[in-house]
This record gives sequence, structure tokens and C-alpha cells, in this order.
Amino acid sequence: MALLDIPTKSTGDTLTAIELNNIVTAVKKLQGEKGYGVYFDTEYTDINPQVITGSEFIALENNKGSVVETYLPDGVATLYDGTKIVPASVGSGLNAYVSFIAKSSSQNSYLEFGVDIDGTFNEIFKNIETTVRGANTYQPYYLPINGYMLDTFNANGGVVKIKPKSGDTISIYNTTFFVHVNYQQQ
Repeated sequence: MALLDIPTKSTGDTLTAIELNNIVTAVKKLQGEKGYGVYFDTEYTDINPQVITGSEFIALENNKGSVVETYLPDGVATLYDGTKIVPASVGSGLNAYVSFIAKSSSQNSYLEFGVDIDGTFNEIFKNIETTVRGANTYQPYYLPINGYMLDTFNANGGVVKIKPKSGDTISIYNTTFFVHVNYQQQ
């Protein structure tokens, strides 16, 4: 099979086989830096939800009972170990989400969300969501996590945490963590 003559952009000359191979290798490397894992909790249900009371951040439980890790970034064993998000590498880009179904014990309530990287930052990627359907009525939540993972996150991982409005109780089930690495530092 004959090689195609592919002109370079600047000179009009054709690429050598080595130059073309270098381009293909670079593209494959970029593709290997990206990937995702999906982690489903199978412990908590609508009949037996995770119940959180008080005004402190508590870990949002996800037992990793069902997993999709077919498309992890190259060289990465997992992105969630059953207790915390595990970075691909220092400097990795993160586009993730946490979804679940929850209800609050009171009308006009809210829940706070964050990722605890066990450093001086406390929770990062903080978010507040209201309970618009009223007291004791389940509703779905979809909470984005967009950012990057640096030294502290890489060293400690990130525990997804949640807390109710002070004095309220929240019940949660059907928790899913979708962790997508959009860039992995090599």
C-alpha cells in the first residue's frame, strides 16, 4: 500500500513516515489522558436511605456496588475507591457529577455539598441546593464538580460530603458518582 502525500501546512512539503508516526503517537497519547468511571451505590434505597442529621458535613455514602470502568484513562486503576475520589495525577482536570435522590424533613430547606480533600481548604467545589418539593418529598439532585486536582487532592483524594440545613434531616438514596478526567498530566 502506498503512503499518501500529506503536505505540511507551512512549506507545502510532504510529511515523512516518521513525522506522520509522531503525529499519530501524539494524538493517541492525548486520547489516553482522558477517561471516566461511573460508580453506583447499591446499599441505600428508598426503603432504607442514608439518613443525615445535624449541621456538620458527613460523607455521602457510595459503596461502589456497581461500577463502569471500561474507559478509564491509561494507567489509572480506578477514579473512586469506595470512600473517596482518587485523582489520575497531579494537575488532572476534573469534570464530574454526583447525583442522588433526597428528601428533607422540613419545608423550605436546603443541603450543602462539597468535596473534602483533608487539607487547609476544608470542602472544595461547594454547592447549595434547595428542596423545592417541600417536606418529606423525594426529588433528584445533580451536582457538578468542575476543576482540577493538585497536590493536596492528589495526596489525600476527595471525600464527597453533604450536610442538611441546621435542625433538618435528609434521607438519600440512588447515589451515583460520575468521575471524568478531561486532562491527565503525564
